[in-house]
Amino acid sequence: TGDLDRQRIAGLRFFYLDGLFSSFSDNLVLGFFELFLLSYGVSNGLIGLSTSIANLCGAVSLIPGALAIPRISSRKKLIVWTGGGIGRAGLLAISALPLLVGDSGAAVICLVCLNALRTAMNNFCNPAWTSMVADLVPLTARARYFSKRNVAVIAASIVAAPIAGKIVNSFS
Repeated sequence: TGDLDRQRIAGLRFFYLDGLFSSFSDNLVLGFFELFLLSYGVSNGLIGLSTSIANLCGAVSLIPGALAIPRISSRKKLIVWTGGGIGRAGLLAISALPLLVGDSGAAVICLVCLNALRTAMNNFCNPAWTSMVADLVPLTARARYFSKRNVAVIAASIVAAPIAGKIVNSFS
């Protein structure tokens, strides 16, 4: 049981850090996603449509994500490859796209599709993530653990916003 306890503690630490870094990276990029679209001259309607498409893809992906859990050998691998891998690679692609694509029409389509894919992958892994968290965090420590984790996640988002603003300002 000593190894299991050490493994669980290490898992909880990594889970905490994952929340911290994912919140920071999400807020660094996604807080200014609409500004990317506006810089390409899109209308308010297209920005709303982009958000709706991403939200629809996210909602629809929850069902196959839940159905995948009993069919996979490892929830951790599913989470790492979908939300952790494809979802976060989508953030990197979104942030690099304005530097790589010159044509505004192609850039807008790519941005909308990348955001939808990122949202879908993050939601696809959510049922497996929730299930794994229930096994990882002991019931007696959940309230305290998640309150501390949520404070850290919010703090990371607060720190990321002005940094992202300075980055956007320096490029404009």
